[in-house]
Amino acid sequence: MVRTPVGLRWLDHTCPSPQVAGPVAWARTNIDAQTSNHIASQHTKRTEVLLMLGEPDGRARGDSWFTYGSVTRLGGVKWADSGRDYGDWNSSVRLIIRFDSNGVVSSTEYLQRNCTESRRNCLDSTGTDLFGGNNAGATSTDKH
Repeated sequence: MVRTPVGLRWLDHTCPSPQVAGPVAWARTNIDAQTSNHIASQHTKRTEVLLMLGEPDGRARGDSWFTYGSVTRLGGVKWADSGRDYGDWNSSVRLIIRFDSNGVVSSTEYLQRNCTESRRNCLDSTGTDLFGGNNAGATSTDKH
């Protein structure tokens, strides 16, 4: 019988799991921190956004905003036990594009959050959380 210090007891039941870096299967690959630089506030029209980025992952009633999102796996070895992951092993991003009443971009916001899909703490690419305004833990880059 091997004795372990109480602080290390969690190691008895955890196991390493390698993870390859790259986008998850469903993720977009055309959204990154530079994407909003190609969208000019007060100039770019809604149809131009659709042609550039495709169908949005989420949209407000009346199309006052679109959301585009993606999740990328961070490479490395993660630790897990009984379906529980330790640490954040993914990076989620979301681009929010707001339009004025004429369908012209009024602002863009790029958000990034480290997350783990199994804990469901990644940014919601559909934007349903925007109705409640909860972006806790996300870093934001606004462009007006």
